[in-house]
Amino acid sequence: MFGNQPDETEIPDSSKNGGEAKLFGSEQKRTVDVTTDFGANLSNIDRRLRMLEERHASLQKRTQLTEENMLNSNKKINLEIKTINSEINEIRNEIAEIKEKMELVVNELRACAKKEDITVLERYMNMWDPASFITQKDVENVVRRVISKNSESFKKE
Repeated sequence: MFGNQPDETEIPDSSKNGGEAKLFGSEQKRTVDVTTDFGANLSNIDRRLRMLEERHASLQKRTQLTEENMLNSNKKINLEIKTINSEINEIRNEIAEIKEKMELVVNELRACAKKEDITVLERYMNMWDPASFITQKDVENVVRRVISKNSESFKKE
């Protein structure tokens, strides 16, 4: 039945015992040996089955723990991805604002006078020499002097 163990139903062979066959003595011993071997094999199989069941239960626990860890990790990663995506959107918005401000600055710089224009104005000012121009007060003083001189000369006459 199991391996090379003799079966209970086997008939003893007279050639194995040197030609003599014992009818009842060896048959009983053989049945006891087979039953003992069968019991030992059965307990061995039972022990192995329990070990396999324990291993299976342990592997199931490990698998469940691994799956839970993977789910937790997946949730954390998804949360980090959402956070990163929101930060990327904020950075994009900030970049768009910076571009708008840069365009305003560029437009204002275009509206400002260029160096060439300043140079032309400087030449005109040097030609006209506005420092030699008279101020309104100076003109009023000159007019008063002239009037006072003229009035004195009219008086003398």
